[in-house]
Formats: sequence, structure tokens, C-alpha cells
Amino acid sequence: MYYVTMTDKFITAHGNIRGKIAKFIVKCKNITQAKKIKAIAKKREYSHIKIVTKTPDYDERKYQVRFIDYGSLIRVDRNWRK
Repeated sequence: MYYVTMTDKFITAHGNIRGKIAKFIVKCKNITQAKKIKAIAKKREYSHIKIVTKTPDYDERKYQVRFIDYGSLIRVDRNWRK
């Protein structure tokens, strides 16, 4: 399993998350999916983009974390299909 972790710059700056950093994590089945997500994220409102194999664990006092799996993300948001 691979995880692509990233900071959502837009939500962190403009969202209603009370001083927290917005982390977006995509769970991928293989490295090919993870590399695809990372490449697309670099072109969008994301920073600190990393591919990791260990389940990310962020301090909930500092971060707002949103997990989604690759298949769900591709079905819900066509911008991630490119």
C-alpha cells in the first residue's frame, strides 16, 4: 500500500479549520497510482507532496486530515483522472 500525503494550500489559507494545516491523503494500491496522484497534485493547490508506505499519522491538534482511496477519488473528481 502507498499513501500520497500533501498539504492543501487553499484550505489551509482560506478554509474554516481554526488554525490547523489541511492534509489530504490518497491511499493507493501501487506505486503507479501514487506517482500519478503526485504528478497531478504538483499542478494544483498542494504542497509538501510525498509518497510513503507507512500509514500517515498526524497530530489532530495541528492538522485536519482527510483520507480517500484512489478509486473513490477518481470516481468523484474527474480532475484527478488526467
